[in-house]
Amino acid sequence: MKAIILKCRSGSRFHLGESVNHRDTVLHNTSEHIHSDVLFGSFISAMAKTHPHKLDSFKQHFINEKIRFSSALYCIKEKNADKYLFLLPKPVSLNLLKLEDCLDYKAIKKVKFISKGVFEKGLQPNDWFSNQCTMPNNISVFLKEEFTENNPEFSLYNKVDLQKVKIHSDESEGNLYSQTDIMLMGTEKYEVNWYFLLDEQLPNEDRDIFYKTLELMAINGIGGERSTGCGAIEDMEIIEDFSIDIHHPSDKHVLLSLAFPLESETNQYLLYKTKTRGGMWYDAKKRLKHIMAIEEGSILNGSISPQIIDLSENNYPYWKYGGNISYPLPIEYINFLNV
Repeated sequence: MKAIILKCRSGSRFHLGESVNHRDTVLHNTSEHIHSDVLFGSFISAMAKTHPHKLDSFKQHFINEKIRFSSALYCIKEKNADKYLFLLPKPVSLNLLKLEDCLDYKAIKKVKFISKGVFEKGLQPNDWFSNQCTMPNNISVFLKEEFTENNPEFSLYNKVDLQKVKIHSDESEGNLYSQTDIMLMGTEKYEVNWYFLLDEQLPNEDRDIFYKTLELMAINGIGGERSTGCGAIEDMEIIEDFSIDIHHPSDKHVLLSLAFPLESETNQYLLYKTKTRGGMWYDAKKRLKHIMAIEEGSILNGSISPQIIDLSENNYPYWKYGGNISYPLPIEYINFLNV
């Protein structure tokens, strides 16, 4: 497994659109990280510019698991130590854990990401407020030993609302609109970047095309509203040998991609959260179909298949990718449920 670091400047903005009921509110919300279907869309868009004749064959590579993407999550670079610290989605099973009375349930619920080190050790919320862990902000938990300084403090991101004006409009009223973006934060000591996991088993003739397209994807930027300054990636770095070494693995897995469930595999989803994807507006009264997705952090009972769902309509091409990258779940994160 490889980790692809997408390096960003502090203050970089990303608009990662969510499905909405009304076209006028399409810019009013944004995801809090880059789902695997958005990564895939950016990759395919880049390939369409340079190797359009390869689109169908690379689509098959994703379906046949020659290429697999996780979603893009946050990684922190501690500048003094020159190392990366990786965050993973909080497994949904931890939302069902009975907490000690002394702990603040609301504080636990706010946590959205746990570090690779916390995950590997299987540290439960009861441990997050011990001397083993540190919380630089209220949505993430790290091991203290992952940092070189005590009690680091930094924000991962802020949601920002920007007032904008429609410049391509002849209307005299209603030209103001609001756009919500994710702004990456950090401090002078800590950089906040994106990373995603890549499993690539391509034949030699396609491998060079793949990595050149990946570089172009980073150059083009990721997400929506790129013409207004969103989605900029400064550089890309590849970590060739990425691993998560769970101390006490269970026979369950935690999902690190956004997945589109097959009816034949519904029994593979043990604990999960869902969200709606698709539904892009391509006309004032027309939109693409909606599909249900399983979120990152969900618990799997076995392996699942990747999917590419074709939502294209009226010569409007639109593919959505459901990935299947997962890792064994620490037994500490599931044994209390007796499943």
